[in-house]
Amino acid sequence: KKTKVFDRKGNGGTLLHRAIDMAKEHNLNYQALVVLTDGGISNDDIDHFKSINKKVIWLIESTGTILNNMNDGKMQAFKLKSV
Repeated sequence: KKTKVFDRKGNGGTLLHRAIDMAKEHNLNYQALVVLTDGGISNDDIDHFKSINKKVIWLIESTGTILNNMNDGKMQAFKLKSV
């Protein structure tokens, strides 16, 4: 009953690893990251997430793509179901 449903809209072309760089610049301490994406990102961006050596949970929208290297090391990818 407390679950909220929302629509996420995007247009691609985003470099997600900048968030990691900003967290490091601000000395933020975290144990894991949850990333919402359609999976349309570069392998270099994914490798940047792997290099932090922390748990990364990739949540891929229902029409998106799970890339092979999203399930590498401490990273795991899950495809969301359509509502």
